[in-house]
Amino acid sequence: MPLLLDPSALTEPLSAESPCGPDLEDGGDLDFLNGLSHAEGLLPTAFFSRDDEGRPQPFDRSGIDFGREYKALLALLARTRDIRILVLLARLAMLDRDLPGFAGALGIIASLLESRWGEVHPAGESGGFDLRNAILHALEDVPTVIMPLQHVVLAQSRRYGPITFRSVMVADGEVPAREGEPVLDRPGIERAVEETEPEALAARRDALAAVTASVRRIGAVTLAEGGYAGAVGLDRLGGLAGRIHDLLAGAAKPVVEAAEPEQDGVSAPLIALRQTGPLATVAQASAALAAAGLYLRSREPSSPAEVLVRQAQMLVGKSFLEVMNILVPANAADASIAIGANRALRLTFDQLAAVPDDASGGADQESEEADAASPPPVPATTRAEAMTLIRDAGAFFRLHEPSSPIPLLLDKAIGMADRDFLAILRDVLPDIGSA
Repeated sequence: MPLLLDPSALTEPLSAESPCGPDLEDGGDLDFLNGLSHAEGLLPTAFFSRDDEGRPQPFDRSGIDFGREYKALLALLARTRDIRILVLLARLAMLDRDLPGFAGALGIIASLLESRWGEVHPAGESGGFDLRNAILHALEDVPTVIMPLQHVVLAQSRRYGPITFRSVMVADGEVPAREGEPVLDRPGIERAVEETEPEALAARRDALAAVTASVRRIGAVTLAEGGYAGAVGLDRLGGLAGRIHDLLAGAAKPVVEAAEPEQDGVSAPLIALRQTGPLATVAQASAALAAAGLYLRSREPSSPAEVLVRQAQMLVGKSFLEVMNILVPANAADASIAIGANRALRLTFDQLAAVPDDASGGADQESEEADAASPPPVPATTRAEAMTLIRDAGAFFRLHEPSSPIPLLLDKAIGMADRDFLAILRDVLPDIGSA
C-alpha cells in the first residue's frame, strides 16, 4: 500500500499556542511509545538473509502490513509534529520500495525543519540537536533505505525481468554479483530503461529529483542552524538518488523538431546530430564523443570517464593492429590468429603487421576528407546530455563495427562517471579495499 501524505496538512500549525503540539515522548504517551516501538521492531537489521539452501534473499516485505502501520503513525502526527514519526514513515515506505511515498515524507521533514526548527520535535537539549541529528541520519540507514533504494524496480527486461540500480552496479563491476543473481550488460539495461513507458519513467525521475532536493534542503537548514558540527549531509542517500536519476534522465531524449530550411549558419550534419535518433555515420559518432569529452574536461575534469572517452575517440578508424599496439602494447607481439579446424596454422602479430596495405594512401585521403566534412561537436550542457552522447556513440560502433573496443571503453566510462572518489579507487586499485 503506497504512503499517501498531505504536505500542507502535515506542515500547518496544530494550534497558535503550540504549532507542533506536545512532545509525546516527554509526556510518556503510551500510544506514542508503543506505536514507535512496534514500528521500529518491524525494521530489519540486515536487508539480505539466507534461505534454507544458504542462498541470499532480499527482505520479505510481505510480513508487514504497511497500511496498518501508516495509519497508526499518521494518527500520532495528527497530535504532534515529530521528526521521529516522519523518519519511521520514510523508512517503511522505502522498505516497501515506495519511492514517491519516501520522497513525500522526506519533503515534509525538510519543510518542518525549515519552518519550525525550534519547535518541531525532538527539540534541542541545552542548545544542541544531537538527538535530532541522529534520527535524521537514519534516513540513509543501509538495510532500510540504501539497499531497498538500490532494489527499486526501474524497468522490465523481456529477457532478464526487473531492472534495478543494483543491476547497474553489478554490470559496471562496482559490486560483485551474489549467488544466482543475473548479470546484465550495460547496453541491455539502458535499452530496457529506454523502452519503459515514458509516464512511469517520468514519475520515478520526479520522485528521485524530489529526494535529492530534500536532501539538499535538510543539509542546508541543519548547517545554518547547527553549524558544521551539526550539519546532516545525507551524502550517501543523495549520491545514490542522484545516480539513479541520471540513469533515468539519460533515457529521456528530448524530441527535437526538424530544422527549418531557412536556418542559416547551421550545417546539415550538425542539425542531424541534434535530432533524436541513432547516429548514422562515423563522423557523427566521433563528433558525439568530442562533445561529451569537452563537457567532461570542462565540467568534471577529475572524472576518469573523460580519459576513457578521449581514448575511445583516438581509436576511431584504427586497424586491429593499431588497436593492439595502443591498448595492449606489452602483449601485442605475443598475439596470433589461429586458422583451421585443428588450429595448426597461426599468423603471428609480426606476420600480420608485415602484410602490405596497398590502399593505405587512398584510405588516408578518405580519412582526411571525412575529417574535413565532420560536423562540429554538438555542445553538451548537462551531464545527462553528455551521457546520452556517449551511449549513442557506443550503440553506433556496437552495431556498425562489432569488433571495435570502443563500446567497451564507453560502457566503462558511463559506469565510472557517477562514482565517488573512493569507489573509483577501489576500481583502479583493487587491492585498496583489502589494505
